[in-house]
Amino acid sequence: MTPERWCQIKSVFDDLTERPPEERESWLRERCGADEDLRREVLSLIESDRDAGSGFLDSPLLDGDSGGSLASHSLGAYRLLRRIGRGGMGSVYLAVREDDQFRRRVAVKAVRPELVGKSAMRRFRNERQTLAALDHPGIVKLLDWGLGDEEVPYLVMEYVEGERIDRFCDERKLPLAERLRLFQAVCAAVHYAHQNLVVHRDLKPTNILVTPEGVPKLLDFGIAKLLKAEYASQTVGLTRTEMQPMTPEYASPEQILGRPITTATDVYSLGVLLYRLLAGQHPFQEKTESVHELETAVCDASPRRPSSVAASNPSWPFAGDLDNIVLMAMRKEPQRRYPSVEHLSEDIRRYLENRPVMACRDTLAYRFSKLLRRHLVAVATSAGAAMLLVAATVLSMWYAGQARFEKERAERRLQDVRRLAEFILYDFDDALQSGPTGARKEAVGRGLEALNRLAAESPDAALQRDLIEGYIRIGDVQGNLYSSNLGDLAAAKENYSRAADIAGALGRANPNDRRTQRDLARVKQKLGDILALQGDFPAALAQYDAQLKLLETMPHDADPQTLRDLTAAYGKKAFTRYEAGELAASMADYRQHLMLAEQLVRLQPDNIENRRSFAKGSLRAGEVHASCGDTQTAEETIRKGLAVLEDLAASAPANALARRDLASGRIILGDVLAGAGRRAEAIAEYRKGVELTEALHRGDPRNKLYQRDLYLASGFLSIALADSGRNQEAAALMQGALALAGALADQPHASQDDHRNYAWLLLEAREPALKDPARARLHAEKASAMTDGRNPAVLHTLALAYHATGALTQAILTEEKALALVPPARDGRCVPHLWKELDRTLARFRAVSASGPAPAKD
Repeated sequence: MTPERWCQIKSVFDDLTERPPEERESWLRERCGADEDLRREVLSLIESDRDAGSGFLDSPLLDGDSGGSLASHSLGAYRLLRRIGRGGMGSVYLAVREDDQFRRRVAVKAVRPELVGKSAMRRFRNERQTLAALDHPGIVKLLDWGLGDEEVPYLVMEYVEGERIDRFCDERKLPLAERLRLFQAVCAAVHYAHQNLVVHRDLKPTNILVTPEGVPKLLDFGIAKLLKAEYASQTVGLTRTEMQPMTPEYASPEQILGRPITTATDVYSLGVLLYRLLAGQHPFQEKTESVHELETAVCDASPRRPSSVAASNPSWPFAGDLDNIVLMAMRKEPQRRYPSVEHLSEDIRRYLENRPVMACRDTLAYRFSKLLRRHLVAVATSAGAAMLLVAATVLSMWYAGQARFEKERAERRLQDVRRLAEFILYDFDDALQSGPTGARKEAVGRGLEALNRLAAESPDAALQRDLIEGYIRIGDVQGNLYSSNLGDLAAAKENYSRAADIAGALGRANPNDRRTQRDLARVKQKLGDILALQGDFPAALAQYDAQLKLLETMPHDADPQTLRDLTAAYGKKAFTRYEAGELAASMADYRQHLMLAEQLVRLQPDNIENRRSFAKGSLRAGEVHASCGDTQTAEETIRKGLAVLEDLAASAPANALARRDLASGRIILGDVLAGAGRRAEAIAEYRKGVELTEALHRGDPRNKLYQRDLYLASGFLSIALADSGRNQEAAALMQGALALAGALADQPHASQDDHRNYAWLLLEAREPALKDPARARLHAEKASAMTDGRNPAVLHTLALAYHATGALTQAILTEEKALALVPPARDGRCVPHLWKELDRTLARFRAVSASGPAPAKD
């Protein structure tokens, strides 16, 4: 079982144990959905709990303890009575102080020892006074801390009898206004802590208890500060581990991406909490079947408006302002959220008083509607006088400010246009990124129509940035192979070009605007990706060069983000040159990539992404060395990257990205060793790659990237085993690979990679029963059409399919076309591997044509 799968099972189990017994069966069925394996694993844990004779939550034993009586377990001066909760950081116990004559009850949290190192213990001593000084009626007070037997760290807090906030609201069927006032009380406590320079980092319903008197109490405030530094800084990967002090459902995008944590992080989590209290469900309820899927949604997708989710509950209808408040708190970019928790709470107050809120455009019509709503009773009881007064006031404002009104009319028009742009960018987002193909096509069409209308409005700079983002998003849905897409590369290229035109014009008007430069650089990269995929390598390289030129004008020596963008850009350019056969130039770019990656590692030594970037560059550079015939240097360079990835995978076992890179590195090393004739060593490396990809696939079986990784790794290992005479194992592996590849290639909008890879496997299968040349030809033709017949690797697969189906003339013509697209060897001994393969295959086809019978009619 993978760490991610265990984390998912444990999370469901922990949530289940907090539910009333009568609700557990239906809740578990709803939570697991179609994932029967998840449901069985959770039921197995429940059975184990029952067999143990007492519930996990009632067990007085510390995690890892194996025996002892209830009275015999203590932490320092505190005797543990029973366990009352647990989570990723450890377990919480109801306890009493043994030398306390009043027998005051407290909550003792036993922190998992692996979360606390020597430096963290020093910070325990340095920061406990700061946390203990948090004296607010809405924050559970930290009373003490210490080390128990076997060096188990513990924290002592006041004990609160209460119910988690979402259940408190739901079970009492609190009306909308009361929910909002309760939420305001939570905001007051969080704002107080922020004023004392303490960020919570893990705001969620289970960390907010409401007393029977209706007073919310925040738990664990600031405890994340006491953990190992790497868990509180910038080293969080895309897959959570149990040790990291955060909960994916309530984590902000910057927490998931490992970016700096600020008070805006708590603002985001409060937005998610408010969504839950209003809509009755998590904003990404439909995207929680795996940790990876949830975190992708948090970072990339926009939630539906809470009012549309809660529409089935007539007890508190709402829309408009409350939707805007929640969605502003949950914006992906921290700088676009509320400046502080106090501002968020203030907007709630304004909503309750029917006043204009900050989350809505402050137009004259909007203010006037709020004015009428505030004085609705007065209007109803003395309608004539009130309306005359209002009308006189408005007319007075009209005539007195006629000139100013005309002057501001255009500005208000642009504000309305911007609101329409935001509607397109955010309300369309869910339809664009997911859902049935027909719905996505319709959403793209409607979005494009609206964007084109907005582009004709002579928009201001802010709207132009929204247009850039809108065209990029639609282009991604149309043809970005790194996400769900419609496979329409030509349309994607067109919309990326529109975004580039707008960004270019905006950059010329504002040459010192760094944000515009970044936008333009991002679009250039996306255009380069499309062109490279279509096989137009010179045009792709021109776009990458333009991207690099923009990035290199920005100060980047001490700017990690710009350095990161530069590193990625050199990596893209180097790989494209490798595919184009320009090996010496590719190696030069990889050297630049590695130099920048090393600079990033020195600047941020604990940042996982920086180390991954260096490792991946090493793997690719090793491939280039191998193509140049330098197997020894290739192996040394690849193993250097693998060592970094192995260290990352060992230090963060649940980091799926590091383990996926490690699997890819094993396959690359296997290719190099196989090319050098070291077949047994190659098989060993291929096998390691397959084992790693199988583990990732088991943890997230719906992830298409893992499916592709697994069928490719299995295919490489199968071919190597067959060449070694181990036909039975080879056939079993190839059968599984074909099943996975075929399922992806037969989807309505499969990528050219899916078509080409499936065709390759159908042709390379050694077992005759698994070969299918006709089917391979069909999919190779689809891949060629999607790349406009300009990708030499795709054309090579198509030529092999033609040959296998007896169309020898077409095979020769196609292989000649492919060879013409690859630059001839001109770097001394650095002859591109693809060029050598094409040249060798073409010679074989010509020999067959010259010596064999007349070819079949094509």
